Amino acid sequence: MPNPPAPVTPLKLAICTFLSQSRESVLKLIDHNRKIGADHIFLFFDYPEEADFPEIADFDDVTIVACDDTFWNSCPGGRSDVLIKRNEFALLKGYQMATAAGCDFAALIDGDELLYAKGNLIQAIRKHAEAADILRLYPYEAILVCKDKRDEFSQTHFKALPNRINRAFLRWTYGDTLAISDDGFFGHLSGKAIVRTGLTFKHINVHCPTPETPARTVRIKDVWLLHFDCMNFSSWKRKWALRLNGKAIGTMRDKRKRQFTAIEKAFQDDEIALENLYEAFFVLDFWRVTLGRATGLIRKVNLS
Repeated sequence: MPNPPAPVTPLKLAICTFLSQSRESVLKLIDHNRKIGADHIFLFFDYPEEADFPEIADFDDVTIVACDDTFWNSCPGGRSDVLIKRNEFALLKGYQMATAAGCDFAALIDGDELLYAKGNLIQAIRKHAEAADILRLYPYEAILVCKDKRDEFSQTHFKALPNRINRAFLRWTYGDTLAISDDGFFGHLSGKAIVRTGLTFKHINVHCPTPETPARTVRIKDVWLLHFDCMNFSSWKRKWALRLNGKAIGTMRDKRKRQFTAIEKAFQDDEIALENLYEAFFVLDFWRVTLGRATGLIRKVNLS
C-alpha cells in the first residue's frame, strides 16, 4: 500500500503593525487578520495613551505595545521626530517578537493596510515559502465610488498599478488626481513585505527589509496589499494632522512630496479646502470606475 501523505505543518503568520488609529479601526483590523488566518497580531501604538484596549486585554493572539519612554529608551537615539524612523524601529521589534513567538513569517505592514488573497491566504504564502524568504506585495489603493458609505475599512474598489497598455487610460479614469501623481498612486508604489522569521536585521526598511545575510526575494501577485489611505474624512484628517505635526516622513519621493505639500496647504486654508482635496484624491464617479474596471486599473474586492 502507498504511504499516506505526510501531514502538513501549520504555517504560522504574524502581523506586525505600527499605528495610531481609532478604536473602531483597530478592532476591525484585528477581526480581519484573524479571519485570514494570522496566528498572532503585534500592535505598536505610536501614541501610548491610545493603547488602552480593555476589549482585547485577554486576547492570547494579540500583543499590544505602548511606544512610551521605556520603549523608546531601547531605540538608538531615542524617539525620532520622523514618523518613518519610528515605524521602522517598531517593525524591527515586532519582527523579533514574532520570531521569538515561533511564527514562520511576519507581515510588516501599516495600520491602514490589510492583506488579501482570492483564495486561502496562508496557502498562498506557503506556495512561495520554499522558494523565497521575503515576499514583496503589490499595493492596491482604496477609493470611494460617488457617495459610498465612508466607514473605516469599508471600501470595496481599489486602484491597481498601471501597465504599459492601460496606462493610456489613466487620464480618463483618475482625472485631476494626476496633478498629484501621474500614475494615480501618490507615493504609494513600493508596497510592503511578508518576511520569513529568524533572519538577522540591524534595521528594517518599511518597504523591503534587507537582512544582513543574503535572502531570496520575490514579487508575488496572489497576495495583495490593500491600502486604506482614505478611511473616512475625519480619520484621514486626523492622520495627516499628526503627520504634519510630527515632521511626517523624512526623505520623500517627488510624488509623495507633491501629495504632502498639497495636504499641508489645504490645512493652512480651511476645512472646505481640505475636504475638497480628500474628494479629489479618493472619490471617483460611476463611469470612471466602470472604465477603470474594464481596463484593469480598478479592481473590486469583497472582504466579507
